[in-house]
Amino acid sequence: MPWGYVVPNVVLAGATASLLLPPPRRHGALAAIEHIATMVLNEIPHLVVLALLGSSALAWAQGDLASPGGLVGLAVAACAIVGLLLLQVRAPRSVPAMDDALELGLGDDWRLQIAPDLADGLETRIHWIRALLLPFRRRRRDVEHVRNLSYGDHGRYTRA
Repeated sequence: MPWGYVVPNVVLAGATASLLLPPPRRHGALAAIEHIATMVLNEIPHLVVLALLGSSALAWAQGDLASPGGLVGLAVAACAIVGLLLLQVRAPRSVPAMDDALELGLGDDWRLQIAPDLADGLETRIHWIRALLLPFRRRRRDVEHVRNLSYGDHGRYTRA
């Protein structure tokens, strides 16, 4: 059995299933492990799909898919790929949800209250090519990043 092919596929498929299901109400170490395991899949699922396709092609080239274990690994990889593609399809729904939350919290005319020079920098559309080809965006050099700003009275839990 090609363990080096099957085990990573099972881990990725499990993390993908975790993203597709409603979030569990967990706290502590288990929640932290799940968050870290699913964070990459949620942010760059298209690159994970490419990795699964690449590992499957390598397993095929080496003859590992001829065994029953290899076929199980291929089926698990296919399920993970379908789940990751479903995540990509569901992703654009987050943009209207964010706009609705901003309108609820700041009012319907919140965009008009922003200084015109700053409002020009608001992006209202998704740049698909940039998101697919350049997922690791660099910070703008003209933006100052200030750490440990307190925005509440609850100690370290209210620091940005």
